Amino acid sequence: MKRRTMVVLILFCPLLLIPFMRASAQDFSFTCDSLVQRGELGEENVFEALLSNNSDEPNIIRLELEDGNLPEAWNYFWCVGLMCLPPNTYTFIDTLAPSGTDTVYVHVFPISVEETGAITITAVQISDPESEQSLTFRVEFGQSVDDPHVGSGPEDYSVVRAYPNPFNPGVTINYSLEKDGFISIDIVDLTGRTVESLFRGRQLSGTHSLTWDGADERGVNMPGGVYIIRVGINGKSRPVKLVKLD
Repeated sequence: MKRRTMVVLILFCPLLLIPFMRASAQDFSFTCDSLVQRGELGEENVFEALLSNNSDEPNIIRLELEDGNLPEAWNYFWCVGLMCLPPNTYTFIDTLAPSGTDTVYVHVFPISVEETGAITITAVQISDPESEQSLTFRVEFGQSVDDPHVGSGPEDYSVVRAYPNPFNPGVTINYSLEKDGFISIDIVDLTGRTVESLFRGRQLSGTHSLTWDGADERGVNMPGGVYIIRVGINGKSRPVKLVKLD
């Protein structure tokens, strides 16, 4: 009887471990509420996608961007969280904390009238190369305003514009608030370092504007290059690309 009992335990103990092994497996999701936006010549389109770690362990995700379906004349850049990536960067490794999230922003600038333009980002779990999830962000001309598949920007504000852009020495930033809220407007470089904090406080709904003179918070003139206006409204943020000329 003792031998039989031991044999049964040896045979079934590995099976009992399988649910626990599955429970510890890493998992993630990559989602976006609005994958299609209407294009307007010279206007910026901003897409927001949520990258989520659905496990209770750290998860390393590789993001791969493919721009082959974007018209040659169009410009774009992309950001992961507060980090806006340098031009010609097609891969980014993101480490997510347990149950953590990150926001991926895709900025598209249609500077010629085309039927459509698209950028695809694929997220792949490093520990499981077959786990890839892809999102294709499309800008389409001629879409109806009532088309439910055409997305819009964050509901707290309608537009953020910078003029002139490229600029030297100064740039004017215009933004329109849909409702009252706490606003923060910072200038950051491509490493994510805050160069200058332009505004922090509560503002009423309506149209507002401010200027940046191209200097940091100490008054030192910044060199030419790419900078980001990081506009935060009621806890949501939107990066807007700036190019400062030498």
